[in-house]
Amino acid sequence: MDAHLNRTKGPRVASDSAAGSPTQGSVYFQNLDGLRFIAFLLVFIHHMPIKWNPVLAVVHNDGYVGVELFFVISSFLLTHLLVMETRKSPTGTISVKNFFLRRVLRIWPLYFGFVLAMVVRGAVHGGGVDWAHVISLSTFTENLWTALKGYTTSIPDVAHLWTISLEEQYYLILPFVVPVLLRFSKRVLAVGGAVVIGVFMLNRLIAVIFSMPHPFIWVLPIQGDAFVLGTMLGLGVFDSFLQRVPTWAKFAAAIACLGYTVYLPYIGTGGYPDVIRYTFLAVGFLALMVAVLNSRNKVIDAVFGNRAVRYLGKISYGLYVFHELAISVAVGHIEPALTRAMGSDGWLFGSVFFLIVFALTLAVSALSYEVYEKRFLKLKQRFTAITSRPI
Repeated sequence: MDAHLNRTKGPRVASDSAAGSPTQGSVYFQNLDGLRFIAFLLVFIHHMPIKWNPVLAVVHNDGYVGVELFFVISSFLLTHLLVMETRKSPTGTISVKNFFLRRVLRIWPLYFGFVLAMVVRGAVHGGGVDWAHVISLSTFTENLWTALKGYTTSIPDVAHLWTISLEEQYYLILPFVVPVLLRFSKRVLAVGGAVVIGVFMLNRLIAVIFSMPHPFIWVLPIQGDAFVLGTMLGLGVFDSFLQRVPTWAKFAAAIACLGYTVYLPYIGTGGYPDVIRYTFLAVGFLALMVAVLNSRNKVIDAVFGNRAVRYLGKISYGLYVFHELAISVAVGHIEPALTRAMGSDGWLFGSVFFLIVFALTLAVSALSYEVYEKRFLKLKQRFTAITSRPI
């Protein structure tokens, strides 16, 4: 995989080894930022109250899949960077401490700042604090809480943060396993990855047999096929195979796999489709990501790699964290005024409301990134072994 820093065209994936050369010290897959924004947009549309546009209504129903795209992207990129760091090191090791410091400086400032604000907001308007829920958020076990209790509103606008807990649990093991996994052949890694996904599927089957209600499977690590495949791609497991697959075939595979999940019963209905749903989503988004990164098509680069979209991808973490709050505020305070002015029916009202909520989310996220998050990202650079996306 070509890991050279390239700010004008997306670097080709699977043209060399997954780790890049041992002497490379920087990597930037700019089209990944465009995919990050697409992932956020899917989730945003999923959470928006949309009844006015039949096309967006389809995306609204299945936009939850954007979370899986986030998982594929982050697992691939973090694994790739750790592989590069391992091969760059004379001792073939990585600094686990620095890895955790980088993750802390990227995730924690915004996450805990937002959680604290929502706890205060809930205490002021709700009359109390659900301390058990605060503990689950603070210890990154929110996904476990959600699996057992379901989505809760005891603290406002944090129900979507279970994904951060799941990612943090993945981060907890990644730096320990990557140096170990690099000792094995790609064939062994392929078999091992297939076994792990098989174990996940077996656990999902058991959950279905015992009629565990949604979102039990959805929020637990047993849905983690996307993490497994993203990690395998970062390790270079698929490189030799992907070299032989044309870009159009990767797009076709992505459309087939993701299209199939659209025809499955809605995720909230549970049942046996949940056994295979996450595997098809992981394969589909992996194929899409590789196709986008591998493409030298000017249209694709213009869509995913232009400056505006890349910036939206750069602040996608904030967009994700803040969007539920923006929707809540808009529904409570903006929608009534807009309804009085325009009425509540029709595409014009829906379009204006959608754009207002998106603009509000964008404004808060950009302000957070430029004024608050950048301070920690600059500090994060002190602990960086492989330079990635520019701040």
